[in-house]
Amino acid sequence: YKGFQIIEITLPNNKKFFIVNTHMDAGRGDSDRASRQRQLEHITSTIKPKTTTEALIVAGDFNLNSNNPKDIKLLENFKNRLGLTDSFTGHKINNKWAILDYILYKQGEDVEFNIISVGEDESFVTEEGPLSDHPALIIEVSI
Repeated sequence: YKGFQIIEITLPNNKKFFIVNTHMDAGRGDSDRASRQRQLEHITSTIKPKTTTEALIVAGDFNLNSNNPKDIKLLENFKNRLGLTDSFTGHKINNKWAILDYILYKQGEDVEFNIISVGEDESFVTEEGPLSDHPALIIEVSI
């Protein structure tokens, strides 16, 4: 069972927002998926009370395969419970990969994210090949 990090950022105007970073258990079996579900529930129960009105970014390697309906159902339930939007909705990622990483967000009452760009860091390779088995997603935002 892997955990997560919560970062609370206070802006110069004393408004705040949160970033959650995670790297969930890997594996394709039902027990692996059950572990990821527990991890999502843990994130939700911890962060939801802190972000009732605050902006939030949740990002990381969820190990939820974009081509697997059971994984997508877990992701959709998580997004719905926290009111999150996938920052890559409507954007194309290289088709050679299954998506396992996600960058999700919700706007706050006092802080809003302006998404400047999203994409895949295609330099995430060496002469030996890719440094990962899935794309390295990036996002640029302003506040």
